Amino acid sequence: MKKTVLIPLFAGLMLASCAGSASSDSNSADTSADSTCTVCLNGKWAIESIVLNDSSAVIPADLGLADEAAMTFSCDSTVSISTGCNTMGGMYIINGDSIRFDNMMQTRMACPNMDIEYALSNVLPSIATVELANDSTARLNAAGAMPCISIRRISQPAKCQAE
Repeated sequence: MKKTVLIPLFAGLMLASCAGSASSDSNSADTSADSTCTVCLNGKWAIESIVLNDSSAVIPADLGLADEAAMTFSCDSTVSISTGCNTMGGMYIINGDSIRFDNMMQTRMACPNMDIEYALSNVLPSIATVELANDSTARLNAAGAMPCISIRRISQPAKCQAE
């Protein structure tokens, strides 16, 4: 009995993470059979900046890590993050413009510069919304104006397949 209930629930969560919904009603879900994500982060994104507060930001390009600092969002609701030394990964859930990261884990190798790791570890738990500026830039925001993560698409998104 439990398996019967959990399988449709899990499948619904996977579809909702990519489909998103333009509605502001958080209880509504987009259950259309569209095979592409309408509001979705699928693909690889360069981390442009991690703003911690009004006076503190981490900019990977300033650290010589512009090519290494990236987030890859998959249709199966997983995210993998490379920082130039360590990696992070876990689940993400998108509902409309809301985003939440869950079950995040990371490697813990000692690196010459761990600013990106420290910033992401502190900021990711507070991220609450995603703001798509266009097809190639987005911002992950906390409940207030800060902290936030600015990202730039570096690969075309994968298409979400309706199952």
